[in-house]
Amino acid sequence: MSRVISMVSVLCVSLATVSVAPEGAILELIKQGRKAYAAREYDDAIKYFSAAIERDKDEDEAYYGRAMTYVQKRELDKGLADINQAIKLNDEEVAYVVVRARIQQQRRDFKAALADIDSVIKLNPQAIRGYQIRSSIYLSMGDSKKAIDDLSHCIRIDPKDDNNYLERGRLYQELQQYDKSYADLTKAIELNEDSSAAYHERARTLSRQKEYDKAIDDCFKVIELSPKAHQGYQMRGHMRMLKNDLDRAEQDFTKALECDPKNPLLYSDRARCRLNQDKPAAALKDASEAVKLDPKNAYWYQDRAAIHEKLKNFKSAESDLSESVRLEPKNADSYVRRCQFYFRQNNTKDALADINTAVKLEPKETFLRSMRAAVYRRMEAWDKALADCNYVLKQEPENPLAYLDRASVLSKQGKHAEGLKDCHKAIALAPKSVECYQTRGQLRRQNKEYEKALADYEYAVELAPDIQHTHNGLAWMLATCHDKKYRDGKRAVEHARKACELTKYRDAYCLDTLAASYAEAGDFKEAVRWQEQAVKMCLPTDSHYQRLRDRVDIFKSGKALYEDE
Repeated sequence: MSRVISMVSVLCVSLATVSVAPEGAILELIKQGRKAYAAREYDDAIKYFSAAIERDKDEDEAYYGRAMTYVQKRELDKGLADINQAIKLNDEEVAYVVVRARIQQQRRDFKAALADIDSVIKLNPQAIRGYQIRSSIYLSMGDSKKAIDDLSHCIRIDPKDDNNYLERGRLYQELQQYDKSYADLTKAIELNEDSSAAYHERARTLSRQKEYDKAIDDCFKVIELSPKAHQGYQMRGHMRMLKNDLDRAEQDFTKALECDPKNPLLYSDRARCRLNQDKPAAALKDASEAVKLDPKNAYWYQDRAAIHEKLKNFKSAESDLSESVRLEPKNADSYVRRCQFYFRQNNTKDALADINTAVKLEPKETFLRSMRAAVYRRMEAWDKALADCNYVLKQEPENPLAYLDRASVLSKQGKHAEGLKDCHKAIALAPKSVECYQTRGQLRRQNKEYEKALADYEYAVELAPDIQHTHNGLAWMLATCHDKKYRDGKRAVEHARKACELTKYRDAYCLDTLAASYAEAGDFKEAVRWQEQAVKMCLPTDSHYQRLRDRVDIFKSGKALYEDE
């Protein structure tokens, strides 16, 4: 029943693609479906398209519209069934094949996706959009070379088309080749000074290079070109969050929501901003709105879970994370997020079950092996932790953090020399890494190499004076070192205070170090005060709760805290 339309318009996948519609009542139902789709009222859109199908089961455009709507609701199997039916009814409509390729890409059936998009390219080898879509499929497959080749081919077809440079600039951005990305996006702007998309993507690239002020300048240009679109305000909000300009970031996200009030991502962005502003109740309201607008998106539940955890609503946090797993049972990230929650709750049994499932889903993902090693370390299953560390290093022999992980395990097994050797290797790979020097300092302290340990801790502070861990590590050694030659209560208090200031006095470990520092300085009243505050920051189920609680009694007895005692 539909008409064949031009390749140029057909490859711009949207509900507006099929422009000619059937007559009468069915036409009106499809129009209403498109309107509801544009307004993100997806349930209503499905009702309208379904009503059109009930009136005429041969109406391919209604199946097409419903397929697109199901994709937005992440009901990919339903979307695939509908687009297959649309193609069956009208196999000459290229737009339908493009949509099916996109659905198959999201379903990770890359072979089917490539077959569809190759057939589209074969019909018109000069149509740029086909190569752009195939490039994104190659990127999803991890074949960046073929992805770049397709976009470079687009530029050869039409070197004056700014969109070709825009798409390749985006790809270089994904590949973290930021200089190339910046060059392509700047070329796109030279070819089309009114391209808000090019300014938007260049702002993103600049932000990855930590050029936040320049990125904000590009955001202003995006807003100037598209003042009623949310993208410029949203991106500027992200940049201001990175600059810790939270109040103005919140204003930007609010302005973005005025432009697009039914966009769940904008509510999620503002929720994170408000959480960083210490407005957890307002953040929870925004996160709940995102869930309400898009209840089948697992990520909104993960975001809300983090806020529930902040508010100590642990049952609600676990419920949201479990809903995320239910929605995406084949997505390793859902299990990872719940594993991390269980880990923080010291529930190693459930944490291990989740990370094991994630490893089964993505057996070659080294990050998951590193996380499982951390769970095994918490369980003191050193041999299993070592096996995962060895696996990661076999796959990534130049990964400094993997050497640090293995060093910690080897140290616990009493293999201090081997652990230090791994630390030396990590430092050779990343000579300016704070984590490397802190970990080596810890191992040297455990091995009673106090002078070398102190040098490592002090260098870590020099490298990163605005990170709490560096001050906390140094303060702990100055306060608790077994050898009194290396203790200095006054300096310990100075660095412990700095660590607490950086964490706004809300980190139990930093407060614990501050208490130990005051005890070494002889101020036991302050030591008890801050140790009790550290205990209040913890739950009785936390692995370190009882240890912190016992230290209150130590300080009340007028004793300082020293290692090995």
